[in-house]
Amino acid sequence: MSGNPFFKHFPETVGISLFGDCMPMSPRELQAAYASNQMLGAVGLDSVDVPWYVRLAARYEVDKFEETPHSVYEDLRRIPKSIEPDDDYAYQWQDYLFEDPQKAMQGRQRTGDCVSWAVRVALQLARLRRMGDGWQELYRKRLCTAAYYAGRGHTGQGANTTRQATLASEVGFVFEIKYGQYDFTDYDSYYRLGMGWGRSGLPSSITEITSQYGPGAPKRIRTTEGVLDAFRNGYVLLMGSSLGVASVGDPISRLSGSWNHAMGWSGYDATPWARERFRLQEGDAIIFIDQSWGDWNRLTGIPDRWKPWPQGQMAVKLSDLRRFIERGECLCFIPDEATGLPVIEPHPFSEN
Repeated sequence: MSGNPFFKHFPETVGISLFGDCMPMSPRELQAAYASNQMLGAVGLDSVDVPWYVRLAARYEVDKFEETPHSVYEDLRRIPKSIEPDDDYAYQWQDYLFEDPQKAMQGRQRTGDCVSWAVRVALQLARLRRMGDGWQELYRKRLCTAAYYAGRGHTGQGANTTRQATLASEVGFVFEIKYGQYDFTDYDSYYRLGMGWGRSGLPSSITEITSQYGPGAPKRIRTTEGVLDAFRNGYVLLMGSSLGVASVGDPISRLSGSWNHAMGWSGYDATPWARERFRLQEGDAIIFIDQSWGDWNRLTGIPDRWKPWPQGQMAVKLSDLRRFIERGECLCFIPDEATGLPVIEPHPFSEN
């Protein structure tokens, strides 16, 4: 990717003054670090209590992205998909849990790489959507977070969601396997690789293989109507912002505090049942959000139709997310634009 002129102002220790280069922290400690703005995860337009060069770097990435054609979802002039009221939902996480019950939406980050976790969840869900539409993918290994944390422009903690999602369309699908001398099989070991490649990006020996297969460029979503339309079309979403959410819910969680954080969105519910159950206004919906902090929250009253419920996931009203969406860092990937792994020729590392 082209250089961001503000990254030259980033010290090597940006975002890591409190915790060093890794975080063997509990889920509650992670929550406290983000809530107190002592942890820099998502470098966004509305990042809280960050240096001037962090804000300008984020502004540069967003402006550059919006200069590219067809970058804004609402500008695509899509015909809204007609859907029956009782079918107006997508519990995307359920397919993911079924396909990968051992690892799907499990674990917690060890550095400020939440953006890469959010990108990975979105891409995993995009791959599953393609398979769910009758398109078969030979290779089903989990994606590697280090690939989507590398190339963030600096070697401190934190990354811009727009930059890293766009980068994912260039580096392609990188899996938790061995690529020659690089071993991505265990996150607790390989996360340091992504940290060290902050300025350089992935080695070319990897991208020469992985860039053949990957997602199309992300689209920005600016409205709550766009969010629902994207979900109804089977697309996958993520957002980096100052959104903060309470660690309790029954089962809906209210907003609380602020985080410099990125999270993948794992589904929605806009059915008449949801509107009645949770007293939603017309046009509102429940949005399901993945979390990269492990078992950090406590929810009660989770309806049977939402189960199985993944570790750390939260449910939030779409109306509570409006101001974050309108600020500009809600993105979506369109599964139909993905180039999947070949169904005839095996992946070069399919035996690992």
